[in-house]
Amino acid sequence: MKYAWTLMVAVLLAGCTAGPPQTVLPDMTFANMTPIRIDAAKVAVVDRYQSPMQRPDVEYDFSPQPAVAAEKMLKRQLVAAGGTDVLRAVIEEASVVRKDLPAHSSLTGILMQAPAVQLTAVMKVRFELFDPAAPDIILGHAEVIARRVKTIDEGLSPDERARAYFDLTEELMNNLNAGMQSVIKKTFGVKD
Repeated sequence: MKYAWTLMVAVLLAGCTAGPPQTVLPDMTFANMTPIRIDAAKVAVVDRYQSPMQRPDVEYDFSPQPAVAAEKMLKRQLVAAGGTDVLRAVIEEASVVRKDLPAHSSLTGILMQAPAVQLTAVMKVRFELFDPAAPDIILGHAEVIARRVKTIDEGLSPDERARAYFDLTEELMNNLNAGMQSVIKKTFGVKD
């Protein structure tokens, strides 16, 4: 009976390792990014992305979810610095699609753990400048699309998987910011 208890406790403890991540990841503050001064009186950020909440999409498993990170970054990065118009930033896509990679049958594939899952992250943001007196008339339009692809091992621990998801989101936000620094700054930025 004593051995049965020991075996049961060991099985229960082994099951605990597959639970939620235990590591607390840092907050994405975007403090390392240079804000963009926009020639507008106001900046409005709108999240229109609706996750399918089922595979192959997996962005709902991320913390923070890419759409949440993008909204936070857009609100920090886009600074209204003049004019009378409004710049609207619309998050149209913030998806992460999971694709299982084919198993390796070579000797190298058996001896070395090869990546088993490919994650493709896409962030699409539409920018529209309009006069608040006539919000349906778009005075200026631009779009920034960021993409990142990451391969990960299937057998990652919950902590390792959470870290891989966090790193992918951070890389995606860096790509989005680079596009904004190039396109949005030139299109809607304050002319010095």
